[in-house]
Amino acid sequence: MSHKKNQNIFLLTTVYPGVENYFNDFVKSVNSQDYKNFELVIVNDNFTNLDKYLPKLRFNKIHIFCSKKSPEKNRIYGIKKCIDLNADIIIFADSDDAFSKNRISETIRYFDDANLDVLINDINVCDSKMNQLKENYISERIKHHSSVTQNSIRHFNFCGLSNSAIKADVCNIDEIIAINPFDWSFFTMLFLKGAKAIFTNKIKTLYRQHNENFVGIGRNLNDDRIMKAIEIKLNHYKNINSIFREFDDLIDFYESVLSMNKKELNSYKQKCFKEYKDNSLWWEEVMNWS
Repeated sequence: MSHKKNQNIFLLTTVYPGVENYFNDFVKSVNSQDYKNFELVIVNDNFTNLDKYLPKLRFNKIHIFCSKKSPEKNRIYGIKKCIDLNADIIIFADSDDAFSKNRISETIRYFDDANLDVLINDINVCDSKMNQLKENYISERIKHHSSVTQNSIRHFNFCGLSNSAIKADVCNIDEIIAINPFDWSFFTMLFLKGAKAIFTNKIKTLYRQHNENFVGIGRNLNDDRIMKAIEIKLNHYKNINSIFREFDDLIDFYESVLSMNKKELNSYKQKCFKEYKDNSLWWEEVMNWS
């Protein structure tokens, strides 16, 4: 394929202890891309076996940087390194996932053909051995080619760091908030600042569900997941609210949930169980249904 100019395309991932069980699938996806003119940036967070896998990557445009910080700070570090290397487009990928062979080429095509800052792609949910569990997971809920805005991810998230790409110039490193979950806050901030984004189902991330995941999607709901989601949402909204006063109502709501007595809280949890969807998105375990 050709594109409008000689753009610098970077695929960014992080590796860490434990990912060796899954990293071969990532390597195969990188090697199988139908467009080869890109560079790979790997942030190594104490992954001691990386040298074992490097010979399997069938190209030499690889940059490795070591960072032994929190997952979110490692992500920020990786973005900064891509920008320092004069990236035009940064494509995010998790090293325990895989992706369709058109991921690089289609991403470039979208950025060439549309006035875009961010591209979000679909996912196929897989088990730990990469057996497909559910195809086109996000597009069951989000229409192909629909715009993605802050309102799209106000109550839940589907913009992850395994199914997204950005133009590097949309990102100001000094303004990124290092909180968990990093992807939700990162894209919320970009959209609040006016970044233009669309969703496509023409690119697929093979999203692996396994025990080491920080969070899965569409998993069985329980009391612990409900309380964890409330904690995550409050942290997310409060941190964003310190910059953009957008979430006063949601902060008030989830704080009111935490102040409920036992009977009220059990009633709210039952509502969560009742409303929880089979194709739920990230942090949709709890919602404000009022």
